[in-house]
Amino acid sequence: MKKYLIITALALTSLLISSCSNVRFAFKNRKLTLAKCVSRGAPNDTINFVVKHGRILSEIMVDGKLDTVFVDTGFNGELVYIHPMSELKPDYSKVKLSSAHKVAKIYEKLDTVHYSFLWNHLGLAMNICMDLNVVCGESLCDYPLLGMEAVLPEDDWDRMNLNFSDGRITYYTKDNMNFDLTGYKPIKCKYKWVTNQLFVYPVINGVEYECLFDTGNIGFLSLKKDKKNSQKTDSDIICEGSLGISVSGVDNGGEIIIRNNEKVTLGDDSFDATVFYVNAIKYNNMGLKFISRFDWYFDKGQLYYKPRDVENPEYQIESPYRIIATDKGIMVIMKVVDDKNTLQFGDIITSVNGEKITSENICHYYELLNKTKDWSNLDLVVVR
Repeated sequence: MKKYLIITALALTSLLISSCSNVRFAFKNRKLTLAKCVSRGAPNDTINFVVKHGRILSEIMVDGKLDTVFVDTGFNGELVYIHPMSELKPDYSKVKLSSAHKVAKIYEKLDTVHYSFLWNHLGLAMNICMDLNVVCGESLCDYPLLGMEAVLPEDDWDRMNLNFSDGRITYYTKDNMNFDLTGYKPIKCKYKWVTNQLFVYPVINGVEYECLFDTGNIGFLSLKKDKKNSQKTDSDIICEGSLGISVSGVDNGGEIIIRNNEKVTLGDDSFDATVFYVNAIKYNNMGLKFISRFDWYFDKGQLYYKPRDVENPEYQIESPYRIIATDKGIMVIMKVVDDKNTLQFGDIITSVNGEKITSENICHYYELLNKTKDWSNLDLVVVR
């Protein structure tokens, strides 16, 4: 699995605003920032998007310039840019986040920006600098994150259709509602306005779970591992390490149980789905590989789903280890548990078959290791 889940619940609930009002934001050691929103968009406009590398990508105008953004409903703020530490400037301030990575250093600044996402909007952009510089096309810096505060319809924008069949997001006003709900079915949901998060309630093996509706998680359904679901079976894939990377670093979540054919019920429909059972997550999570199997319609407090004619995506073991390429070398962040796999979480591979890994060849070896299912014949030099 070459791409990684970007876990964007950043504990940034202080960024929440009401979409069309004058709002003040108070931050420790910072001045008050004033933002004003003016809605001018045309009703029933459509935002086109593509799903690329497991991400919903769309184009919006930011300060008069067209930019490609990663639509991330798991992030509760508006717009976030992530930069490597080398771009740190004097006006950034150090932030205390719960750091999963011992050497993680995070700095941020806030800007009031003008962006257009169907409507003209003056909102907050958070710029974050982090020292986990991930290279080879896996960087968190690839696209700005457009969060729930910008995506969720409010006030006159009462309804939204997230349509994967046609690759579009469409908003409908209460005065101009012409959406056809044929084939759509209601699912239990709850929008928590305090944290600006949308939760859904699938039933998995007869147990109802509260799951964050998170298009920023490019993977599957992920549940907290507990007594209800931690009993192993012969068909389980057992891994150790991290589901992925976040701005606070790489978190060693310990044992991960992966099941490719769990019974999941939405409304009155049941489906086979891949589910991860893991310790190190704050919320149960519904990721994009599951979300994109349906079209969705959000009407204030009610969410509807419509099944698409697509296959159940399953977790595939592409190599015995999940790795990321960093400026320090190739880091092991997860391994499949068996007697052969001896590398540990956090190990840095600095040489492959006698050749030292450099900035010039790291992407070559990153791709080579990702495509190699048997590492037993590789001569690796590892820093632990």
